[in-house]
Amino acid sequence: MIFTFCLIILWNFSANEIYQKTFQTANEAYYSGNFSVAIDNYIKLIRGGIEDSIVFYNLGNAFYHLGKKGYSIACYQYALELNPSLSVANENLEKVLNETQRKLALPEEPLWWRYLFIFHYGISKVSTWIIATFFWIVGWVTFGVISWLPISIRKYAIFLCVVFVILGTVFICSGIIKEFPYPKGVVVVEKTSAHILPSENSPSRFELYEGDRFLVEREESDWCLVRSVGNEKGWVKSKDILIWSKLPVYLSSSEGIGM
Repeated sequence: MIFTFCLIILWNFSANEIYQKTFQTANEAYYSGNFSVAIDNYIKLIRGGIEDSIVFYNLGNAFYHLGKKGYSIACYQYALELNPSLSVANENLEKVLNETQRKLALPEEPLWWRYLFIFHYGISKVSTWIIATFFWIVGWVTFGVISWLPISIRKYAIFLCVVFVILGTVFICSGIIKEFPYPKGVVVVEKTSAHILPSENSPSRFELYEGDRFLVEREESDWCLVRSVGNEKGWVKSKDILIWSKLPVYLSSSEGIGM
């Protein structure tokens, strides 16, 4: 499997020479095959507060080469959340997913949801709010000038006003959903059981394998209630999965990742 490795110099690092050096050290370690060293240095950047899609993309590549597909998937997914247009991350994500045991997709939202929020996917959170603000302001400005327009074109202005306000509202809803989404996770161990109840003694409902992705509906102590494809639900141990929206916090914790 051939990975394209990004050598983009991060503008974020320009203010701090230490970060530049750490990034360079990580890249050099990666190319020399010292993937553990590369991972350690990328994590140092993340612990220093660097949140850049390229760092997480490169980290995902390093994890992949150590055989940690679950962690690799989490890194690519987080990189895409930071930058949905990072095509190399999406390509590598698809390659790794195709190497998982079951090649499971994420559970999909209902069809009506996907049609209503057709522009929801592939647009970053910041861009969504910018577009929402634009449509909302233009819509209400149009409404405010309607009385000043000739009667012959007022009906067209009213129509445009309604369209702009509706689009603004849809993008506002999209932005809110992106601010408070269902957390998504991935299995980072070889195999784990999803139980009926959050207990070791509870019967197993189904099995999940490394690289399987899911929605996390609830977190309770050391357990998470997950929903997989086909609306299968079950409780899995928190230590067996990784919620990628929490990836920076997890990597910055004292526990980190056991190499």
